[in-house]
Amino acid sequence: MFISTLSKVTDETDWDDDEIIANRIKWITALESGKYNQGSGSLRSSIPGLNYIIARGDTGKPTEEDFPKLPTNYCCLGVWCEVSTWDFNDDEEQLNSNGMESLGLARETMEELIVMNDSKSDSFTKIAKYLRGIWDLIE
Repeated sequence: MFISTLSKVTDETDWDDDEIIANRIKWITALESGKYNQGSGSLRSSIPGLNYIIARGDTGKPTEEDFPKLPTNYCCLGVWCEVSTWDFNDDEEQLNSNGMESLGLARETMEELIVMNDSKSDSFTKIAKYLRGIWDLIE
């Protein structure tokens, strides 16, 4: 059971308080799950690796095995996009207004989360703890 007090949410939103609290809990739970690899600089990224063909002594055309799939990395905001199943642009660095409203997330808070994730390299666990604190969410 979670208990929460709802911090200031924009007055013009399609989300009611219960939905926002549920979204916050869903996001924090995902951040704490260990299921998502942490990255920075964009909401989601997956850059394919390349096994250098020359190093193998192979002069033929590259095959799929020359391009192994690397894990997808997420910034803390990208985890919300993923668990909310919203369409989003991988190259974006921040949530759009709909994503922010669904969490009752102030722009200043989002900017602080970007600093925590990208500049300070704080773990998802530390970011989740920060969110629990500012939103008074206790388990």
